[in-house]
Amino acid sequence: MSTFYIPSQQTFYNDAIHPKIPDEAIKVNNEQYRDLLAGIAMGKVVEVGIDKALMLVNASRLPFTKDEVTINRLIAYSNPLTGSDRFKAEAYAERLAGNEKAATEADVKMMVRREEIRKENPWPEEA
Repeated sequence: MSTFYIPSQQTFYNDAIHPKIPDEAIKVNNEQYRDLLAGIAMGKVVEVGIDKALMLVNASRLPFTKDEVTINRLIAYSNPLTGSDRFKAEAYAERLAGNEKAATEADVKMMVRREEIRKENPWPEEA
């Protein structure tokens, strides 16, 4: 029995109940399903990020100015626990150590996280 998220319908399907799963379906494990349902119950909405990664975002965003979005993005990028800049520092350290493969992996993680942050903080005309 598998659970899937259907972005265009903003709902979940279960293959034990639904004989036909739409092509756009994104498979979620039990933990993701519980987390997404809990977020939805708290007023968040599910958005699809890079590589079909599902993330919860605030449903009632206030319209921000471009300057406010820029500030929010910069703060998010620099967060030492969840930001993208930590991967940039990791890539730099790995390159200094001569480990190009690990540095490239950190670069990819940085780009993925930056895109997630951009989606979480869209420009006013994109919201």
